[in-house]
Amino acid sequence: MPELPEITAYVHAIERRTLRQVLEAVRIRTPSLLKTFDPRASELEGRRLTSVRRVGKRIVFELEEEFLASST
Repeated sequence: MPELPEITAYVHAIERRTLRQVLEAVRIRTPSLLKTFDPRASELEGRRLTSVRRVGKRIVFELEEEFLASST
């Protein structure tokens, strides 16, 4: 699993820059990045980022009351 150290580095970099910040806007560049339709992306705006972590090969962004998983 050589990709795991890279994903861990991404998590630490994202966490340092964004933890406890409020999500101002969501822009989805590619529909294949969107793995869920509930909640809608627009409903996430204004929520604070509470945690960033790795689950397997995915990066999970936890927001107030919701979480998002990102594919790699």
